[in-house]
Amino acid sequence: MKKTYQLLPYSKTSKGLNIEASFSLTSKHLSLSFALKGAFEGYLFDTKNHVKRVDELWKATCFEVFIKNQNAKEYWELNIAPSGAWNFYHFSDYKKKMQEESRVLIPKVIFKKERDEVYVNVEIDFTEKLFDEKVEFNLALILLDVERKRHFFTLNPKEGLPDFHDFVLL
Repeated sequence: MKKTYQLLPYSKTSKGLNIEASFSLTSKHLSLSFALKGAFEGYLFDTKNHVKRVDELWKATCFEVFIKNQNAKEYWELNIAPSGAWNFYHFSDYKKKMQEESRVLIPKVIFKKERDEVYVNVEIDFTEKLFDEKVEFNLALILLDVERKRHFFTLNPKEGLPDFHDFVLL
């Protein structure tokens, strides 16, 4: 069953957007959805079909989830662009030894943008068990605006620079 979470902005200049994200996870499958409502005319969404692995997706509009097994140091990060470009990384510890995770299949990404609504749905399978029954996670969104400024949203925005590599118990 998917649980839904409200994402909050890091900056007060990003108000006026309602962003919800939900996901469900098994040991070998992740289902992830984002629903954005508000005025999006000032934001950029690359919708060219580029379903391939790409680095540094966070420099533009990017939907993200971070997952780790409870009490573990290692964790994973999934990045999805509206175009379908994606990457799935493994970290050995907090921001250490980042490498592409090979035990993952190409995700199925559906992106839909209407006048004041944006939807992203992602389904991704793993070739072997990656996750235990109890996991910690974080959800994040980066929106790039027409002035090339990034706006950050997450479950628990904190003071200072955005950092999505902190976790909440599922």
